[in-house]
Amino acid sequence: MVDGGDWTGMAFQIMQPLGLLGYQINDLPLRIFTPIIEDWSGAKLSKSAYVKEGTYKYVPEEFISYKKFIETFGKQGLEITLNETREWASSPKKLFRNYSIEYLRNVFKI
Repeated sequence: MVDGGDWTGMAFQIMQPLGLLGYQINDLPLRIFTPIIEDWSGAKLSKSAYVKEGTYKYVPEEFISYKKFIETFGKQGLEITLNETREWASSPKKLFRNYSIEYLRNVFKI
């Protein structure tokens, strides 16, 4: 399972009851927590609550629509994303922090 860093507190609340129900730790899905993407205010970018409602009109459409992302960046966009996240995974100081929309704009040169 891949979750945003905001779900780290839930891991214990989910894993402990499963253990009480008899599930062994090796039977549970591996959970990977990723950095949170923040909006201009430093709050978590909420795709479900705000993107659909137009609150983030300043966010490049390429960051909201996969179709637009592929149209704009193509396969190279996926390579950029993979290379960026590899850097995060290779260094704890990069993995255990949040990233802003502005940071991503710089990565993709938008």
